[in-house]
Amino acid sequence: MKITLDKNIFLNALNQAGGIVERKHTMPILAHILLQTKDHCLVMSSTDLDISLVETFPISVEEGGKVALPAHLLNEIVRKLPDQPVYLTRTNGQAVLECGASKFNISCLNGDDFPTIGDGDSYAFKFTIKAWELRYLIDKTKFAMSMEETRYNLNGICLHVTESKGQVVLRAAATDSHRLACAHVAVPEGAESMPSIILSRKTVLELSKFLEKHEGDIQVALSGFQACFKAGDSFMSSRLIDGTFPDYERLIPYENQKMVVADKKKFLEAVERVSLISFDKMRPIKLNIQDNRIDISAPSSEFGSAKESVDAQYDAEPLDIGFNGRYLMDLSHISSEGNVEIRLQDSATAALITDVGDDASLTILMPMRV
Repeated sequence: MKITLDKNIFLNALNQAGGIVERKHTMPILAHILLQTKDHCLVMSSTDLDISLVETFPISVEEGGKVALPAHLLNEIVRKLPDQPVYLTRTNGQAVLECGASKFNISCLNGDDFPTIGDGDSYAFKFTIKAWELRYLIDKTKFAMSMEETRYNLNGICLHVTESKGQVVLRAAATDSHRLACAHVAVPEGAESMPSIILSRKTVLELSKFLEKHEGDIQVALSGFQACFKAGDSFMSSRLIDGTFPDYERLIPYENQKMVVADKKKFLEAVERVSLISFDKMRPIKLNIQDNRIDISAPSSEFGSAKESVDAQYDAEPLDIGFNGRYLMDLSHISSEGNVEIRLQDSATAALITDVGDDASLTILMPMRV
């Protein structure tokens, strides 16, 4: 094996592979990535047996072959190399990596021992979706995924086909039982009968990185327990969560009548400043809404209190309501531009939060006592 690689392209692929490969594993081969040549390209494979990634990119091939190299070590080495061509050869059970004046002899494993990764071609259910649509679904909902390992069915995003205002849509939903995030796009052609699936938290985060590098169409293939997302010759596959996502639709408070509209950036910046007074994990924030303004305050038994006001559009009766400040600030992960609309009923009812002008996504936030 004797190949020449562009350092930055190589590093970009290694960065994503590093997110999939676990640092500690009972099978040594799983701490490695497989590099193999195919025509004038390098096919890089990584897996933890639940999630697999195959990236293909052009290189200069003098002599073909394959080799399994330690993923995290290779990432660190390439990261520190100068911006010059990288030369990789394999001889006598070792890989030799050269770049500029640097030379590394790296112990390697036999590439034939690397697990076989399926590309989803044999999966029964297939459809195509635009990369930006899949990114939209993930970006609008991933912040609400649960972190509790015991509630495995909430540790990810549910993708399913449903109806919204008389139209068939592909919807993503995530919840940690304190908040709920939903977003939808028009159902892609061929996906009308798609089964409901739950993508794991790690899958969602790695798929988000994968989609950042790929534009155009994404081919989605589903089996009973696997999902595969393919862009050109590169693809990512993942085991699905075997569980049932809760019936969240009945929890959305569409009947909330009291509507407040504010500049989202100013509102969230004020929430962030006020929350600095409290080191409580929940960072409780109180909103007093009246007279076309929102008074944002936070108590702290140790340090005192903080308060800030933000202009808003509100013409209903005054209302006091409390929220987890961290959950409010997480709304900035969706978008920090434009106006935010918060629909309320009373201090004990969940708030329905949307971005003005975007009727394809929403967030539900449970109130808390302050």
